[in-house]
Amino acid sequence: MTIAEVENLFEIGELDPNFIHTPSVYVQSIIEGKQEKRIERLTVRK
Repeated sequence: MTIAEVENLFEIGELDPNFIHTPSVYVQSIIEGKQEKRIERLTVRK
């Protein structure tokens, strides 16, 4: 089962299919996130 948490919901046809990573056939549930979550962290070498 795949659950996708998304920041924005779009109407069908609004997005270019070439930029979709997980086809809808694999997603059973969509949850709209209420706040932005930073999953990337900036790291610098000393």
